[in-house]
Amino acid sequence: MVIVALLLVGFEGEVPDFNRDVRPLLSDRCFACHGPDAAARKAGLRLDLRSEAVASGALVPGDLEASEILQRIVHDDPDELMPPPELNKGLTNAEVDVLRRWIASGAAYDSHWAWEPPVASPTPIASGFEHPIDAFLHEEMATAGLSPNPRARPERQLRRLLLDLTGLPPTPDQVEAFLDGSLSWEKAVDVALAMPAHGEHLGRVWLDAARYADTHGLHLDNERRMWKYRDWVVDSINQNQPFDAFTIEQLAGDLLPEPTQDQQIATGFVRSHVTTSEGGAIDEEYLVKYTVDRVETLGTVWLGLTAGCAACHDHKYDPISQREFYELFAFFNNTTEPTMDGNVVDTPPVIRVLDEEDQTRIEALREAIAARQVKLDQQDPILEAEEAKWRDDLKNVLRGRWVDATPAEFTTAGGSRFVQDDSGALRAKGEGKPTDTYVLNFAVPEDGITGIRLDLLKDPSLPAGGPGLSANGNVVLSEVECVHHIGSMAVKIPIVRASASLSQENFGIASAHDGKVGPNNGWALLDDSRQTGDRSAEFGFARTVLGGSLEVRFRFESQHVDHLPGRFRVARSSQIEVLGLDVGPWEIAGPFDYDTDEAAFTALDALQKDLTWTPVEITDGAITTLDIPTSANQLLRCRVDVQVPESLSLFVGSDDAVVVWLDGEEVHRNRVARGARVDQDVVPLHLSPGSHEILIQVTNFGGVSAVAARFGSRQEVGPDLEVVEAIVRENPTSEDRILLRSWWRENVWADGRTLRDANIEDQTMIASIEQDAPTTLVAAERSEMRPAYILNRGEYDQPGARVERNVPAFLPGLRDGSPRNRLGLAQWLVADEHPLTARVVVNRVWQHHFGVGFVRTSEDFGMQGEWPSHPKLLDWLAVWFRESGWDRKALHRLIVTSEAYRRSTRVSEEMLRIDPENRLLARGPRHRLDAEVIRDLALSVSGLLVEQLGGEPVRPYQPTGVWESVAYSGSNTANYESQKGDALYRRSLYTFWKRTAPPPNMKLFDAPDRETCVVRRERTNTPLAALVLMNDEQFVEAARNFGARMWQAGPNHKARIEHGFALAVGRSPDAKEAQLLLDLLHEEQMRFAKDTSAATALLSVGASEPTEGIPLADHAAYAIIGSVLLNLDETITKG
Repeated sequence: MVIVALLLVGFEGEVPDFNRDVRPLLSDRCFACHGPDAAARKAGLRLDLRSEAVASGALVPGDLEASEILQRIVHDDPDELMPPPELNKGLTNAEVDVLRRWIASGAAYDSHWAWEPPVASPTPIASGFEHPIDAFLHEEMATAGLSPNPRARPERQLRRLLLDLTGLPPTPDQVEAFLDGSLSWEKAVDVALAMPAHGEHLGRVWLDAARYADTHGLHLDNERRMWKYRDWVVDSINQNQPFDAFTIEQLAGDLLPEPTQDQQIATGFVRSHVTTSEGGAIDEEYLVKYTVDRVETLGTVWLGLTAGCAACHDHKYDPISQREFYELFAFFNNTTEPTMDGNVVDTPPVIRVLDEEDQTRIEALREAIAARQVKLDQQDPILEAEEAKWRDDLKNVLRGRWVDATPAEFTTAGGSRFVQDDSGALRAKGEGKPTDTYVLNFAVPEDGITGIRLDLLKDPSLPAGGPGLSANGNVVLSEVECVHHIGSMAVKIPIVRASASLSQENFGIASAHDGKVGPNNGWALLDDSRQTGDRSAEFGFARTVLGGSLEVRFRFESQHVDHLPGRFRVARSSQIEVLGLDVGPWEIAGPFDYDTDEAAFTALDALQKDLTWTPVEITDGAITTLDIPTSANQLLRCRVDVQVPESLSLFVGSDDAVVVWLDGEEVHRNRVARGARVDQDVVPLHLSPGSHEILIQVTNFGGVSAVAARFGSRQEVGPDLEVVEAIVRENPTSEDRILLRSWWRENVWADGRTLRDANIEDQTMIASIEQDAPTTLVAAERSEMRPAYILNRGEYDQPGARVERNVPAFLPGLRDGSPRNRLGLAQWLVADEHPLTARVVVNRVWQHHFGVGFVRTSEDFGMQGEWPSHPKLLDWLAVWFRESGWDRKALHRLIVTSEAYRRSTRVSEEMLRIDPENRLLARGPRHRLDAEVIRDLALSVSGLLVEQLGGEPVRPYQPTGVWESVAYSGSNTANYESQKGDALYRRSLYTFWKRTAPPPNMKLFDAPDRETCVVRRERTNTPLAALVLMNDEQFVEAARNFGARMWQAGPNHKARIEHGFALAVGRSPDAKEAQLLLDLLHEEQMRFAKDTSAATALLSVGASEPTEGIPLADHAAYAIIGSVLLNLDETITKG
């Protein structure tokens, strides 16, 4: 704590300031055992509160002899000495003297400076220091006896500015304009702030705090797709979104009224923590881990506090109790995402992000759909009469579709018992198991069985009135299984069509016949208002079951207790209208090779008659990899049998292009280069009764190829269960009449079918556009509040008292009327009365420009944090920033237009003696650049940098084995393969960030792994970092292109070297430096002239071709000069 020691020197004999001089000593040496944490408190002594310290007798204001605290810190007996010798925290003589003078002066306490609202002191008046920042700084410098340096040379100032605001060096044109005066400093600032590179550079700093990465982080560390959040951060900064809105949208954009797409994307901040899907991991444990991380991140980013220290016990130093920690915890434990990430790229909730063009297209399509819907809804007596006749004619037919079926035998695996009531329904009797399987056997009638129906019925005797036995009346049907017993054979009957009168969100009827039985899978009954009611589900077979008996198993295996039917009835049907699609096995033929992609795509192999077909497994909802060479296609086919006319859809995903034929006629063609995902294209099919051939051609344009295919109804009507019930009901409701009218007009009325088909085509187009849009993880709030508890020692399985959402008592409370959710919390953070947020943000911005914040410990403004070097200036800037409307660009502009920012970095012996760490800022800032800036600078000066804004993460060069050494075999990030082309030269912000193996050429320059929130990077200098600059493929390639750029820039070697030197370090070389480089160039020219193979090898590093027109020896020699310049301390240092 150099600054504290520096300040203490000047206060001998003066009354110590409690916050500046005394509290840091007590906090560091005493509070761990005698502070806020009651559980850790020793001897019942508390020293963080004056009243308790005085009441205990340990502190007697004004009386040194009677104050035991003073006696114990200088005691000769090791058993009495405090702090205990084994802690190695003894006080120095100077520190003991501070405590003596403080006690003698009355031992006054003061509230911690950071808890008090910032107040803008009047700007000091100092001749020659008109800028408010300079005026405040001058006060401290004058007191210490320091005089500030003059401005740095112009080129250095401009380089400093551009590196700080854009992360890139100035261009030669910018330097020239600045030197000739056509580009003023103020204009240069505005130009830099307006560059897209500004958002990229400052966004990268924010992403450290947000712990953003491109993988989940734990176990398999699979890919996670949320780069749209990264792009949102960049755009927000470039658009100069006020910091208060930036805060609110990231923490609670989903809770804003009618949130926009961008506001939802912003909530990626809440989803950026590490996650897992490891087998054996316990959901409840990891839910706690994730939520604790969110609270810790909130504490670091906005409060500047180590809040996580209160997860297991009361904070040992700061006034945050464990209860208050879990009150903050309660704000974040109510989001909807599953605890286990599923090892997928798009763990829900996610949104598909549409660009402006796609949004415009979708808006036009929706307008067209709405116009057609007006026609479908028109009042027309003639149409209404036709509908009434159709309804009456169909009613008698439909009333015979379903026949109540009393099982010949009924058993339950779990012991549940039932009795049959007067209506024929089965009613639960007594208590059964929390989960169960109901087994019903039916004799198959002469006309067979085409499907079954399950009716779940309410009853006042059941909990919540039923239909289920659960407390809320809900039921979860996990799976329906049907087996046909005929003779000695038992044949499984697949269910190929299902429909329900109502399905609960995320518990659709399809989940009841998908072959998956699990605690979170199945069909459930709650409506949007979380209420139950009579519900029915129909299940149609592919073919009529004839003869023997039919065994039906209803499995109820939900993790939710007693979600079993309390009253139900089963019906059967023999009508063919109930049957679903009968899809035969898939087969594959090919691949068929061609010379070009276009030839492969337009080929007519599908029309050949003598192809060789082999079976292939195509699973609904799954992607199947195909072995197709580049510029080749492969064919897949299956047969579909239908009993009645069907209008359905084929859902296809492909890598790359796809063509579909129905019975030899082309019905779909999409020439696209893409990775395969399920349901990318939707192909409408109109099938007459009989057997039909579906044939799919997939063409590969390069890389891996794959396909996904499934059949489904174009609308989730199934056997039209709701329509059927509305037709046969004795007393139809108004809702029934609306439903029937809509269904008749869209399915029976000829003009209506045309309108419907046009709407379906447009809806399909909308779905296709949305399907091709990238996804991003977002936050969403649960409708039911998840309770929060104080966790004993932070253990997930040791809950204590329940807590409600609230903020720590030592800070201002939530405003009256503000919502008690993440939105209210975010608004509280940026409220005018909040003492911390503006200070914490301003401190980090100052740190960005000067290398260290006013408070060195930018992550900790609490008792253990460092006293600010310039408290008045910090508070003045905090108030100014808040009153500016949280204008981030204005804050940067204010700082960089100060003289303090523009000063030379030259250091005198007097400066080193008085202020060795430059905390008083008599000289300009100088520190090593961050990892990403070093790489981007090399790409920039070499001319390789691709300044493309946004987009998917890229994989540039990386040494072999980095990912492989930490990967699981099942991980999709187990193997690293560098991309080609522009991806190699994008800004480092866009490099794919794998948390368990970050890019090594940046990790060695102290880039964080992004597993946790980081607001202050370490800066180290190691031999490994130097080896990266000399030998890493990215830097060697940059060096040779940099050398070629130098060679082309001047008529002679001296001019070329001077040009390169200026590009790299921002100034011209002096005579000695120029001569050293010329001598080295001559040596290298001689060496490479003799060893052309070495020259060729050097110029072959990297994917870019050597520059034509440069002699081989010159080209290689200049590559060495480029490498030397990129390795200079001046190049990788902001000075």
